[in-house]
Amino acid sequence: MGIEGSYHQNIATLAETGNVIEAIQGTINSLGYISYGSLSNAVKAVTLDGIACTYDNIINNVYSLQRPFVIVLKEGKTLSNAAKGFYDYIMSDEAQEVIAREGYISIK
Repeated sequence: MGIEGSYHQNIATLAETGNVIEAIQGTINSLGYISYGSLSNAVKAVTLDGIACTYDNIINNVYSLQRPFVIVLKEGKTLSNAAKGFYDYIMSDEAQEVIAREGYISIK
């Protein structure tokens, strides 16, 4: 992002998307990091290196300020029934449709 030296002394670490949006929407020159699907009229995405934050630019890996939602499974370990049920659901077509419908980026 071209940030050199140290960060501003007034940096805040916030745990929830709503808190990030609330903190930056009323402050000029503030940055926050939220999921693409959480963008709204309250906050806007940053254009980076002349590339807009759009669905197509994200899925084509053109927009570089992105990260996937990561699920880590420990090799050689068996998931509990509840964990397996959750994992199977979020990877299902049904859940991926919900994810896409809500404005987030599906893996399918």
